[in-house]
Amino acid sequence: LKKQKLEEERTMKIQRENTLLSEKIIYIMRTTGGTDNRNFYVRKSLGKEQRQLELLRITKENEMILHRLNQCKPHYNVKSWHEDWIKTLKVMDSISRYPRGRSNQQKVFFPYLLKCLFFISVYQNTMKPSVSDTDNITPSDAVETSSSPVGSQLFKTQVEDLSY
Repeated sequence: LKKQKLEEERTMKIQRENTLLSEKIIYIMRTTGGTDNRNFYVRKSLGKEQRQLELLRITKENEMILHRLNQCKPHYNVKSWHEDWIKTLKVMDSISRYPRGRSNQQKVFFPYLLKCLFFISVYQNTMKPSVSDTDNITPSDAVETSSSPVGSQLFKTQVEDLSY
């Protein structure tokens, strides 16, 4: 009797395991039927943190350099640049005139210099330009509109062409 009871329990246990396995097989066949072999892990770069720290350090250094550059005052003087350019135009005009031997009565007319003086005066807000003004500049206009001491002196003394 005891043997028969143990045998029945063993067959019942096997029957229960078989039904569980058959239910699992039926569920797998009803759904995807595939196996799940995916690895769900985040790929991690070995040097990512090091690169981020380096990038942060470089960014901070760049911000400090930008701040120092913004705090610096310029070393260039635009007004002296304009005066030097006027002198250069004067020299260029005087050495490019042909023929060289002009008389003292003939005065030099500097078209480029006049335009330069005109635009300087416009830049300094002493005169409002129009489209036709730049083509019809006269020496008297340049003297009146120029607030630059070099330009005023240049036309008041009516610089003559250099004679060679």
